Amino acid sequence: MKKFFLFFCYLKLSLLSFSQDASVKIDTNAILIGQQIKLTVECNDINVNSSFPVFLDTIIKGIEILKSSAIDTFRFESNLISLKQEHTITAWDSGAYYIPSLIFNENVKTAPLLLNVLTIEINQEEDIKDNWPISDNPNFLSI
Repeated sequence: MKKFFLFFCYLKLSLLSFSQDASVKIDTNAILIGQQIKLTVECNDINVNSSFPVFLDTIIKGIEILKSSAIDTFRFESNLISLKQEHTITAWDSGAYYIPSLIFNENVKTAPLLLNVLTIEINQEEDIKDNWPISDNPNFLSI
């Protein structure tokens, strides 16, 4: 019985090691309006003929891309490659944003994500406050 269990574990691990996997990750799932976070799209062991999702200026309506890195590519001996790209994103309106699954090919897609954008609480009862005073910071470069 023990040999059967070990064989089953070995078979399961070997199948998992050759599987294609894709992921999309964000630094956190809750931000304040205008706060910047990283969104990382990664796909391992994908076929060369698969498509990598390309974004222009938004991920979805309401989530803006501020900066995108180049697509980092690693090619294996066969026709398999690994791809990774990071995007700096933000949102300018509060609410919950649903990022749908990203599809690489018919067999490979990511899990969907939810990003909550929170507003800054304002106390209407308090008086208007003055600006912060200018500080004498020696590390600050003045023009």
